[in-house]
Amino acid sequence: MRNLGFLVLALTLTSCDSNSAKLQEDERQFHAVAQGQVDALQWKLDDATAARLFDDGTQAGIDRYVMFRKCHEEPPKKDTNKKACAVLQARVARAEASEQKKMAKEKANW
Repeated sequence: MRNLGFLVLALTLTSCDSNSAKLQEDERQFHAVAQGQVDALQWKLDDATAARLFDDGTQAGIDRYVMFRKCHEEPPKKDTNKKACAVLQARVARAEASEQKKMAKEKANW
């Protein structure tokens, strides 16, 4: 009887080891897919924020928005363009943070 228990335990552990590797791979794949979806949603939020932020009715505003999108689609190689992209991205991040603070304040006052 003791040998049967040991055999069941050994088979279970062996099975767990092979399933463990599969489980770890499945978890890695799940996290990669989830991160891809989070990144896509963050880009949509950034893009919508940039469109609203830079839409001032001027050609300069349109140019800033187009450059912001280009920074995302094709990261620049020249330092001057990298700096310009960083400035635009920081403006969008500040606008998003400001909106989050505003929403939190409104929620707290509710």
